[in-house]
Amino acid sequence: MTPAANHKQQMTPLIETIGKQCGQEPGEVLADRGYCSEENLKYLEGKRIAGFLATEKQKHGEQRTPCQPGPLPKGAS
Repeated sequence: MTPAANHKQQMTPLIETIGKQCGQEPGEVLADRGYCSEENLKYLEGKRIAGFLATEKQKHGEQRTPCQPGPLPKGAS
């Protein structure tokens, strides 16, 4: 927990704390858009941690069409 409004600077300390407390780093991370930055994606890649980070904000109550199985379409974010 942190009072920081921006989560982008919290990814590295979060992963490091998990590693210290659990004795190993996670193999995967699921996070909201607040954690998504080029720096964090590079950090996860360098640590060989699979990152599943939201890239867009969805309005409350907004319905989206689910992704279809198979390869991602061209231009998918």
